[in-house]
Amino acid sequence: MRKNAEAVSTTDAGSASRQKGRIEKGQIGKGKREKAPSEATGDGSGVIASSANGAIKTRASAAVEENGSGATTKLSRVSHAIVHAIETGVWREGDRLPSEEELAALHEVSVGTIQKVLARLASDGLIRREHGRGTFVSGHQVAPADVRYLRFMDKQGRELTSYVHAHGARQLKRKGPWSDFLGGDAFVRVDRTINVGGKFELYSEFWMRQDDFSHLGGVNREALEDNLRELIMQRLALPTLRVDQWIHFGALPAGPAKALRRQPEETGFVMELRGYTLRDRPLYYQCILSGPFSERLVVIR
Repeated sequence: MRKNAEAVSTTDAGSASRQKGRIEKGQIGKGKREKAPSEATGDGSGVIASSANGAIKTRASAAVEENGSGATTKLSRVSHAIVHAIETGVWREGDRLPSEEELAALHEVSVGTIQKVLARLASDGLIRREHGRGTFVSGHQVAPADVRYLRFMDKQGRELTSYVHAHGARQLKRKGPWSDFLGGDAFVRVDRTINVGGKFELYSEFWMRQDDFSHLGGVNREALEDNLRELIMQRLALPTLRVDQWIHFGALPAGPAKALRRQPEETGFVMELRGYTLRDRPLYYQCILSGPFSERLVVIR
C-alpha cells in the first residue's frame, strides 16, 4: 500500500518503543506529516484517551460509542475506528497494534469480533498479521492520479481517505473492451483493491499492452500500489494527456465480486476510463467497480 503522506520507516522494536513513549507523553499523532483529508477539522491528534495497558481510543471510536450501535454493526464500528487511528497518525507504518484482547476490551466487543475485523483489514492490505509477533500497520494513505477521478465525501463534506492494495499483474490474451480500445492481442492487467475510508471497497483493473508493460522494466508490488500513470510517464516518457470516462451499472464479474465481498453477477457501479497519450494514441484502459455505497461521489474531470 502507498500513501501521499510522509512515510515513517521503523523497525518493529523501534516502532513499539516509540509508540510506548508517545502514549506515556501524550504525543501520539503529533509528529510531522501531511494532513489527511479527514483532519479538516479538530486538532489533528486523533486521541481522546488511552488505557493503562496502552490501548488507544480514537475520536471516531468515541463518536460511534456515544451514538450507540443503531444501524452501525460492531464490525464496521471497530473497523472504522482502527482505520481512523491509522489515517490520523495514531498508528503509522510498521507500528504494532495492541493485542486482540486489548482491542476487545477497548471497544467492548468479543475477541472473535476483533479477529474478524483484523482479518478484513489484513485482506484489504491495511495491516499485516505475523504469527507469534502481532499485528502491524502496512497500509499507506493514497490519492494517486489513477483514482483521482473518483472522490468520496462523508456527510460532513470531508473527503474520505483511500488506500490501495495491489493483488498483482497478469499477462492475458483475453478479448474485451480493453482490446477494442488498445488494439493487439497480448495485455497485462494490474488488479488492485481501493479501500475508501474503511467504509467500502472499489476494485480496479488497469490494462496495458504487454509490449508497453515489458518496457517498464522490473515492477514490484510497491510500484503497482503507487501512481501507475506517473510510472508510465517516468519510464516510458508517455504522459496521459486525455481521459474519457463512462459510468454505468452492470453485473459484477466473479473475480471483482469476490474481492468486494459481493455476489457474482450482482448489479454494481462500473466506471470505465480510457487514457490517451501523445498523438492521441490509446495508452491504457481502466475499469473501476463497486457494490452499492451511500457516500457522496464527486467525479473530477
